[in-house]
Amino acid sequence: MPYRNHYLAFINGLCIICFGVLLLHSPRAGAQTRLHQSQSAQAYGNEWINYSQKYYKIKVVADGIYRIDSATLAKAGIAVGSINPKNFQIFFRGQEQYIYIQEQGGKFNRNSYIEFYAQRNDGAIDSLIYTSGSTPNPYYSLFSDTAVYYLTWNNSQSNRRMSVQTDTNFTGFTPAPYFMEQTVNYGSSEYYNGRRYLVGGLTASDPRYTGAEGWFNREIDLNGSATYKFNIKPSLIYSAGPAATIQAVFAGESDAGFTPDHNISITNSWGGAAIDTIFSDTFPLIKEQIQASAAALASSPNVSLTFASLSAGLNPQINSTGNITAVVYVSALYPQLPQLGGYGKYLMGVADGAGGYAFLNITGAGIVNNADTVRFYDLTNHRRILVSQNGTTCKMLIPNSGAMKQCYLTSDDSIYHVTSLMPAGTAGNGTFTQYVPANWSSVPYLIISHPQLWSVAQNYASYRNSTGYDAVLANIEELYDQFACGIEKDPLAIRNFCSYAIHKWRNPPQYLLLLGKGIHSDLSRPDTAKMAYADNLVPSWGVPSSDIMLTAGLTVKGLVPALATGRVPAANTAQASTYLAKVQTFESTPYAQWMKKVILFGWGDDQQQQQQFLNYLNTFAGIIT
Repeated sequence: MPYRNHYLAFINGLCIICFGVLLLHSPRAGAQTRLHQSQSAQAYGNEWINYSQKYYKIKVVADGIYRIDSATLAKAGIAVGSINPKNFQIFFRGQEQYIYIQEQGGKFNRNSYIEFYAQRNDGAIDSLIYTSGSTPNPYYSLFSDTAVYYLTWNNSQSNRRMSVQTDTNFTGFTPAPYFMEQTVNYGSSEYYNGRRYLVGGLTASDPRYTGAEGWFNREIDLNGSATYKFNIKPSLIYSAGPAATIQAVFAGESDAGFTPDHNISITNSWGGAAIDTIFSDTFPLIKEQIQASAAALASSPNVSLTFASLSAGLNPQINSTGNITAVVYVSALYPQLPQLGGYGKYLMGVADGAGGYAFLNITGAGIVNNADTVRFYDLTNHRRILVSQNGTTCKMLIPNSGAMKQCYLTSDDSIYHVTSLMPAGTAGNGTFTQYVPANWSSVPYLIISHPQLWSVAQNYASYRNSTGYDAVLANIEELYDQFACGIEKDPLAIRNFCSYAIHKWRNPPQYLLLLGKGIHSDLSRPDTAKMAYADNLVPSWGVPSSDIMLTAGLTVKGLVPALATGRVPAANTAQASTYLAKVQTFESTPYAQWMKKVILFGWGDDQQQQQQFLNYLNTFAGIIT
């Protein structure tokens, strides 16, 4: 039986029933805690934070050079006059960034600023949630395009800084005939659930993030095809340069139950040899790499790859749903003439040159006016390089480093000016909350909720404290910053926080309550699920969603959750308050026989499915009685 994007609703429904039972039945206060497990090599995501410092958030939605001036710092309430500019730091994805500071005599004045290169969020950190440890689409995030950078300051005067290269003596240097350019065409139009299994005659998606899961291009069905173009101007290709590297990544998105059941042919526009890939589907991710001469690429008016789903060589029983493939991305790395075609900002790869420097003589830079200034940065080696500028022609010397360097050119008019800074933390003063139990003699009870439900969450924490636990109430909005690099709706924030509590607290928690509605991961981006995005107060894990997976494998390998986990899927304070009142009533009522009176509901699409579910319910009834 072929299976595609359907999943077994019964399994998801069963999980909801289990969660309800867990929350209504109060755990025993004073239950024996697990031994503290030291994992010194474990990364939790908050290692970069000094909880005695203040942090301010900078949201980034586009790649480029960003500048924070003294007026913006002062508007955020930062006393720039009392801070040595050498003390400033900027962090991104847990790493301190190299920055440039324009200052005078160790002081900020009205013309001072902080400058740094920043990039929008892509799929890089999504690799931390995939079972394979790598993301299939590194160019497109499952959750958000917005990255977050964090400005802070300490007492050190040896923080990371860009070095300044001022040599503009070009005598004796030969201009490099090219730099390396990369263009990527990645998919973002359709979400695929990844690996699926046949369970009881129905197909069930794996709630873990598997290799064939994510945002890709639209599916290519049996005997169908699709062409993907590269944003390349053949006239700008340096035809005498090194060969271009073309990469194609695609995923199998069906399993017909026959061997083999996929045949993908990849042809190109420049006349190179076609690639035929025949495989049997276990929902794999396949990467093909092609070398093409720069001259051949330059001869193609529209550089492109065409993918075709063929029936040749497959089991003859394959039908139209049996050979489904999705292209994740195609990329091309090729030599380009040192011409920018009017662009005011450009990312490029620069090889070493003779005489200790690479000499670039770039034409066609996008200069808005004669007063505009061009900046050049060696991002790999953290250098800010002086540019000799004459109209739209720019010359610079880049010191050799023994390897290809990622460099960035921008005009002053193309620099992004940061106009506001948002204080991190829930207190609104830039200080992160250091989540620890208040009473180490009790069993920590984790509660994660959303600001919309905060008043009820506090009441729930107070109630749990009154029943013998040490409730630790965490704000999901702050967990994103501390444990998920600031990426909103990323469930990694919950997983990393729980891992931190389990392995770093003296008394590890045993219970996790998620107070707030969650939705499937494919509805987690603000641009793909605008209405559902706002409803996603406390995210879950995977498609179909599984709260168990938030802590599975943190203490033992496999799918066993490290914490007894439950969720109250409340969308507002009224719903959350109603549930809390029911819990309080239930737990204050003596146990009685009537509590074993249960109504079981079942459903099914056809008679066979209805009978199957009825058998399950009869089994449950026997357990309850």
